[in-house]
Amino acid sequence: MVDETPLATSANQPGYGTAGSPSTNVSSVTGRSLLTIPLVCDGSGNLDTYGPAIGGDVVTVVLAQGTLAATTDITLTGETTGQPILTLTNVTAGGLWRPRGPTHDLTGVATGALDAVGVVGRVHIVVAQGGPAGAGTLYLFVEAA
Repeated sequence: MVDETPLATSANQPGYGTAGSPSTNVSSVTGRSLLTIPLVCDGSGNLDTYGPAIGGDVVTVVLAQGTLAATTDITLTGETTGQPILTLTNVTAGGLWRPRGPTHDLTGVATGALDAVGVVGRVHIVVAQGGPAGAGTLYLFVEAA
């Protein structure tokens, strides 16, 4: 379920991450959803969790660094297919990324062109070296398929 209120007034939706993970906020406007996913590392500086189920293209990823260490590694993949979405290594500051993957023609041959990465299911989020109890926020902009 996605709340249809405008982005400026996002509402809470229960998180679908690991036990004890914080809620994930989801907002939608005109076919584009904003998923707000809190990242809170364990005492070893790691996190392995999932965002809510989606069906669409991940068009933009934004990280608010918060207290995550300057050595933070973040990997996003599609749970169903294992399709890589974005891999960030030794992130020292928040930022904005527009991940792209290869496109294919009708026979399955790669065209050399790139487009937003499609995901059906949950986004698997792995954080390593985030620092003990390091915390930040990940924002995913998803365009409906």
